[in-house]
Amino acid sequence: MIEVATTSLIGNRKINQDRCLVLQDKRTIFLLLADGLGGHPKGEVAAQLLMDVGKHAFTHTPKPIPNPQRFLEEILHTTHKTILKFGEQQHPTINPKTTAVLALIQVGYLFWIHVGDSRLYIFRNRKMLMRSRDHSVLEAMHSTGLPPSLKSKSKAHYRNMVTNCLGSAKKSITAQKNHPVPLESLDAVILCSDGLWGQFTDASLGKYITDHDPVEVISNLLAQKAVQMASPSSDNVTLILLRWLGNLFTKKQKSSFTTTSQTNSLQTSEPDPKLEDAIATLEAVIEEFSSKQ
Repeated sequence: MIEVATTSLIGNRKINQDRCLVLQDKRTIFLLLADGLGGHPKGEVAAQLLMDVGKHAFTHTPKPIPNPQRFLEEILHTTHKTILKFGEQQHPTINPKTTAVLALIQVGYLFWIHVGDSRLYIFRNRKMLMRSRDHSVLEAMHSTGLPPSLKSKSKAHYRNMVTNCLGSAKKSITAQKNHPVPLESLDAVILCSDGLWGQFTDASLGKYITDHDPVEVISNLLAQKAVQMASPSSDNVTLILLRWLGNLFTKKQKSSFTTTSQTNSLQTSEPDPKLEDAIATLEAVIEEFSSKQ
């Protein structure tokens, strides 16, 4: 059994370029989150295309999914191609971009992949068990040793520079392979955009992840807190919070899901007329992917 909630707030932005989605059946749970890159036109379209590609692939793939890591990688690469095609169809051409973080849960294991600086966290007993490492200039600087002279203002500047994303016309995406993580009862999984994690340290974020409060309450509290802390220049804030309540798929236990959704101030832009043309090209690519299974 699981509990899962989503929250997306527009913050102090004019539109919400974040997107998130929870998909599930009796055997598999699929979480998707994207943050359209600001400074690039139609970032919200790029983020939505990830949702569309992921939903289509999940719906048309038998469960349990035989090769979860490959499934996740194919979704990223298909989305990347679809975003590029959408951009090429505009007049003049544009280059929408988005981050992505995907998590797939089967038989008690979490498989995941990401590009950009949207994050995946796993908390156990309110302490961070693991988190994804941002594909960003600042993360790279940290991994090689952050210069002492780097000041806070500069850190904020570098943090917004991602080194890997979907839709970049200059290079192909790099899909990093990650080891599956065995989940334990009451583990908390968070997928979030930088509008959330940018306002918390890893330790302070864990303080909110209790075992007893409803996940929709925690999700909404974290998002509201992030907006307040960043006001009056808050970014969009989006997260998915999942609480694992044990092995869903043992022979003795009937699988069951509890899903809640808490979405506040979510602004969805009107679909672009040419978006349907881009999505139409998706069918052939997905069919090719499905035939390889």
